[in-house]
Amino acid sequence: MKNKYSYPAAEVITDQLELAMDPYKLARERLSIACAIQFEWKTALDLGCGIGRYFDTAFQAACAGGGASGRKLYGVEPDALRRMQAQSAAEATTLAGLETKIVASTDELPAGVKFDLILCTQVLGHLTKIQCDQLLNTGRGLLRDGGVMLCSVPVVTRAGVAALALHGHDPSDDYYFSAKLDVSPFHPDYARPLSLMQYESLVVDGAAGYLPVRCFNVGDVLIRSEACCPVNVPTWPMPLARYLVAKPAYAQIYSFHRLADDQETVLLGDAIFRL
Repeated sequence: MKNKYSYPAAEVITDQLELAMDPYKLARERLSIACAIQFEWKTALDLGCGIGRYFDTAFQAACAGGGASGRKLYGVEPDALRRMQAQSAAEATTLAGLETKIVASTDELPAGVKFDLILCTQVLGHLTKIQCDQLLNTGRGLLRDGGVMLCSVPVVTRAGVAALALHGHDPSDDYYFSAKLDVSPFHPDYARPLSLMQYESLVVDGAAGYLPVRCFNVGDVLIRSEACCPVNVPTWPMPLARYLVAKPAYAQIYSFHRLADDQETVLLGDAIFRL
């Protein structure tokens, strides 16, 4: 099943929209990834690598101690234009000796290859539930014993579901919406709540100018101020928790997109999970 919405075209726009909500989001995202990678790896895979924006940060940080010689970094990106940009980003890394290769699908990876580290950043929140499980299963199957998979996803709290989702949603449900890409995140028409069926239809069929988003439910999150970010995730979303192997568990919200009127109750954000 191939999704028809134009995420490649949307990426340039969504970066600007998210920076409007949280000017330090991308920097904190990179820092959170680097903090979660605190082990030596020989083979790494960026699953859904996009334009390769993390090649020059997270992976360099991981290699800083032992150098890059003999290490292999792969990226999987189905979109041809973004794949070409990712290859350029990989070739531009300053890590002497790092081998890089960007492919269109996991079927093009070397037979029998296993990875110490797999990164999947802001991909799962734009897939159907079946596609999400398929990708997580694929990633888990590509990990060596003791390997680590890092996933960053949009998240919602129980308060966020109650405040934002369609009437009748259980507060423990995930939150689905379509982002209107030609307006500010603060515009009342920016986010339109969707049912699961509407969301999955948008993922599969697409609609020009709209991006489907799934926010994974992380329970209740309270903060004293936005300066508290990052904060630990209190409740793992079940779609991710079932794949949890890494110990100790690592899950942090690194960006707050929306707070309640009390400015202490988190409604929406982004988080990273070490599976």
